[in-house]
Amino acid sequence: MNGKPNKAQNAFINALLQLMKEKAFDQISISELSENAQYDRRTFYRYFQSKSDILYLYCASLLHDSFFSVSAWKDTVSLSQSELPRTVVDVPSSV
Repeated sequence: MNGKPNKAQNAFINALLQLMKEKAFDQISISELSENAQYDRRTFYRYFQSKSDILYLYCASLLHDSFFSVSAWKDTVSLSQSELPRTVVDVPSSV
């Protein structure tokens, strides 16, 4: 994945998010999802193996966008390491 879902993938992401406002994730069928996205089931299976893959792609694209937003911001700010905000939770270096 290059970080940006394509048009069909976005349609499935938006369809799933919309349907999840109305019913539980496990109650949404692939047929219903495909109909709401205005693509056929073959297109769904071209990009995804399951509904969970849609959520994974959605989260991955959010993280990708966030990472590049922070990277762009970091390049415009000239703070020393000691001036950067401290983390609230200490994360072990082995993580």
